[in-house]
Amino acid sequence: MDKRKFTMVISILSVLIFVVVIVTASYAFYTTTVKQEGNPEIKGGTATLGSSFIDGPTIQKMNIIPGDTITKTFKIMNNGGNDLNYKIVINELQNEFTKPEDLQYTLKNGEDVVASGSFPTQTGAITEVITIATNETHNYTFTITYLNTTEDQSADMGKSISGKIFIEEV
Repeated sequence: MDKRKFTMVISILSVLIFVVVIVTASYAFYTTTVKQEGNPEIKGGTATLGSSFIDGPTIQKMNIIPGDTITKTFKIMNNGGNDLNYKIVINELQNEFTKPEDLQYTLKNGEDVVASGSFPTQTGAITEVITIATNETHNYTFTITYLNTTEDQSADMGKSISGKIFIEEV
């Protein structure tokens, strides 16, 4: 009787394995079938988005006073076979300013201004989506300036800002 049970268990397991193999193969075939209409263009290649920061991605300024400037220089390279899209983001942001409009930033690719305005008060993108062509390099200069205004700025003097520049592929 034990031999009969053993044979029955082996038979059931064999059938279950067979069913799993057939279902998996059918699903794989179903998901790889491509319906072609018209004359579609298919591009192949590898996408490689690289970045290089001259003095690191960290933004940090302690005890900031009016007139202070922070400058970061970095490159973004596309060494892949396809055009790529990305955004420039400030992560891990800490901005203690009570008047954020006094802290202004400008992001330039070469001489072209890509983005500018008040330095953000929370983590997020500082650019819209940017496209970089194959074998192209974007050379950025990111400048943050604490404006020296005629108004009382004593509430923000000696405050700190920090964060990290991050390239987000989209």
